[in-house]
Amino acid sequence: MKEILLDYGTREIQWGWLILSIVILLAGIGLSISITKGALKLPKNKLDALRYASWGLVLAGGIVGVLSLLNSELNNNQKNQAINNWKSERGYYVENYGKIEELRNETIRVKTINGEIVEKDIDKVISGCDFEVYAELTNGDVWVCTP
Repeated sequence: MKEILLDYGTREIQWGWLILSIVILLAGIGLSISITKGALKLPKNKLDALRYASWGLVLAGGIVGVLSLLNSELNNNQKNQAINNWKSERGYYVENYGKIEELRNETIRVKTINGEIVEKDIDKVISGCDFEVYAELTNGDVWVCTP
């Protein structure tokens, strides 16, 4: 359960790929604008080749950006499935999880998926997540993952 909560509580947006795609996209747009405004004094055949290259850069930047966002969303969906389907050797599974409103020493106030706020006693606190998340098991254990 610890590994699943640590994985679930960690955001996985691929910032490097997203920034690279934005840079490629902006380079393509900048090149296209400079060609359109006539800033480059080159023969027509080279300008045409650069125009196609700029369109290719815009297309490549857009594709890389969309694919990195889709990959992040797929990873988040896999984490959601893992936490919903988790089973231990005793057959316990995650009953519900939600947003932690307040974390006090041995208790938490949680806003559940249904929107109600409930208080839970904490059995196990795991440190190392990007954001707080809790899981309540069918045996009554409440696990909390905190930053």
